[in-house]
Amino acid sequence: MGGTHISDNLMGTKWSKLLINNAFSGLSAALNVEYGVVLDLDISVVSAVRVADETIRNELKHFSTPYNDMVVRLVKQAEEFQTVPDFETNIKFFEELNNNR
Repeated sequence: MGGTHISDNLMGTKWSKLLINNAFSGLSAALNVEYGVVLDLDISVVSAVRVADETIRNELKHFSTPYNDMVVRLVKQAEEFQTVPDFETNIKFFEELNNNR
């Protein structure tokens, strides 16, 4: 189990939590899995890190955001067709993104 760290940097801690939630919530929704499943697979962990990286970089300057765009596309697609995202299908899109890097 993790330890406890006391910090005076409340704003930094809040922004870090927001960034992590952004990466994992998006992937969790796009893949229709819980956070633990995202953490269990290298491809989804790498994708979560890239979602977070894109989010930070895009705040600094406008960069392409293929991982964030893929999350949005898959979630919108599920909403449009009123379906639940399929993990086996959708994880392949992130594998393709990683292979093309």
